[in-house]
Amino acid sequence: MAFRFFLMILLALNVQSFAFAADADDMNAEVDELNADSDAAAADNAEVKARMAKEKARAEKALRAAHQKNQAAAAKRQASADQLKQSDEEVAALTAEQARMKAEVERLSRETTTSEKVALDTRTQIEKLKAEIETLKNLRGEKAKNFINLTTQTDKVIEEMKKMELEKSQLEIDLAKSKEQEKTANDKLLKVKAEEAAKKVKLEAYIAGLRDRFHQAQERMAAMEGEANIARVTGQKLEATAKVAEKEVIAAEGQLVRGPSAGPDSGAVAGESRGLASSGKASDKAKGAASYVFKRDCKVFEQPAKGANVLMVQKSGAQVSKSDEGKTWIAFKLEDGRKAYAAKNCF
Repeated sequence: MAFRFFLMILLALNVQSFAFAADADDMNAEVDELNADSDAAAADNAEVKARMAKEKARAEKALRAAHQKNQAAAAKRQASADQLKQSDEEVAALTAEQARMKAEVERLSRETTTSEKVALDTRTQIEKLKAEIETLKNLRGEKAKNFINLTTQTDKVIEEMKKMELEKSQLEIDLAKSKEQEKTANDKLLKVKAEEAAKKVKLEAYIAGLRDRFHQAQERMAAMEGEANIARVTGQKLEATAKVAEKEVIAAEGQLVRGPSAGPDSGAVAGESRGLASSGKASDKAKGAASYVFKRDCKVFEQPAKGANVLMVQKSGAQVSKSDEGKTWIAFKLEDGRKAYAAKNCF
């Protein structure tokens, strides 16, 4: 009975060992898949590949050890079965072997749990690596796009630099032409300045001569004004003398009319005296309204002041009678009765 129970236990252990072997095969297959994923990830990341290779090596090593131990356990179980057939004394040894195998199974269970945990961690790392790889791919796409943009911008900059070089060459040519033109213009300017300086000297000399002539003319005008003043004073004296003479003539005529010695010729004498008086008055009137002749065409003004209105232009040869006189002007009446003024140098 005990032997049958022991055989059942051995069979159960054998079945469990086969189950462990199947699990180990599944783990090997899973590890192979993980290794394939790890290899794919390692193609993008060398550091991850190295880490996965280490993990794979460790898992393979653990699985090989478990397989070897399972094979050893199976051989031992077979040997135990053979020994059980031979002798009941080997039951104790088999029991001990069973205990050891239980311990081994527990250890294998613990290692399996550890391997599962490692596999789970590996899957997590693989997922993480896949996410990182996807991120890197996206970054690589963005970098490639940026590189294309930079290349395009670089081509544009190179094209613009070529255009700027051409413009620079053209500007240098234009600058050289401008410098040549500036030099020519400077030479012309120097020549013009020299001519202007010579003209300026001539003009200054001519202006100096005109100033001398102007001063001489002013002196002559001053002399003429002095002579005119003298003539005016002389005329006033003559007028005063004529008035005195007129009074004397009138007195003489009265005496002739009232005198007792009036003879047959007294009327004639009186007539002659009145004729003399009349001629004296006429001469005085002629002296008060002297005639002037325009020697050239001149403007005639409304007032003897600067900015006065121009009444007309009197032609050369026109004769007028002076009504008033100033230092530089002569007044006279026009045919329509208006009083007009003209410069003395017009007569």
